[in-house]
Amino acid sequence: MFDAASCYAALYLIPEPFRVVDELIRLVRPGGRISIMTSRASRYPVIKAGQKRILGATGLRMFELTDFTDYFQAQGLTDISREVYGVVQYVHATKPSN
Repeated sequence: MFDAASCYAALYLIPEPFRVVDELIRLVRPGGRISIMTSRASRYPVIKAGQKRILGATGLRMFELTDFTDYFQAQGLTDISREVYGVVQYVHATKPSN
């Protein structure tokens, strides 16, 4: 078990990114922290459509603003926070202590 785990600038490249997130959660000890940095889809429909079309052709992916915060919450993680800088988001969470 690890005290913390992170995945920076890789999830948008992986075909099944939430399987990776599940492994991060599994590997972190209770009370440990998880931190990810990944892409964020635009909030503007025209830009979002362009991102999806162009990046989809390359196999890359843009995540919605709440994809990871909602997923962490559904997995029972706590102290969830998010920072957004343009098309990048940082999401952090704590695995609850037993």
